[in-house]
Amino acid sequence: MYFASLYFVTVGVLYLWGYWSTFNVNILEYLSLADVIKSAAYPIASVFVFLAVGAVFGEAMSGGAVLSPGGGRDTKAGKFLNRIFPWLLLLYATATLALLLLGPVSKWNALPILLALPAYFYVKKSGFLLSALPHDSMRSITIFLLAVLPIFAYGQGKLKANDVVEGTRFEYVLSPIENVTVESNATALQRPRLVGHTGDFLFFLMPVNSTLVIQKFEGAKALVLKHFERPASSPVGANPSFGPTASGVPASAAQLKR
Repeated sequence: MYFASLYFVTVGVLYLWGYWSTFNVNILEYLSLADVIKSAAYPIASVFVFLAVGAVFGEAMSGGAVLSPGGGRDTKAGKFLNRIFPWLLLLYATATLALLLLGPVSKWNALPILLALPAYFYVKKSGFLLSALPHDSMRSITIFLLAVLPIFAYGQGKLKANDVVEGTRFEYVLSPIENVTVESNATALQRPRLVGHTGDFLFFLMPVNSTLVIQKFEGAKALVLKHFERPASSPVGANPSFGPTASGVPASAAQLKR
């Protein structure tokens, strides 16, 4: 039980670190330990479920092991693969490291799996969860998901933050913000973007000068937000295109704290 609690807190912290480090904010200063999991649970689960379904589908399609352990070692193909395996491993490690250090932010769509696979093979070989999950396919899926989830959480934080910074997908503010001047004819891409909220604090990104505004939210006031999402085919700087959410819907304090 202690291990499970520590694991999920770590996953939550990694998601928040990935997201808020983009804005140079130490969000843990504003959160309690209970808020860490609560803040990260929905954004991670809403996407991770598709990865889990893919893992189950992939395991089902593989049909399990078709050879006994070591059964293919003495075949012609097995001997060839064993001979070049160190080079394949070096190539895998080099390519993954190059992607980690030099790749664009979109690398986090692939890196969680690339980084988790070595841990998955090592942990599975060690016999982890063998007594609890004797069925090989179930144990394989469970170990893979446990290995990939922490890295996946960090990557999702990075990707979601990048959507806000690059103006791909975000909520922007229509209601006035204290001590912030916005032109009345400003477009969606020029208006303050909601970075997030925690407790009584709201964080806004000012896209014009890339500054961060932190304000304390007062329950008596309404925060009017509108959703913006750039079509996949539109380049950065194209005319705004709005998502399906209702325009100008006030968000109450209770809604923000959910």
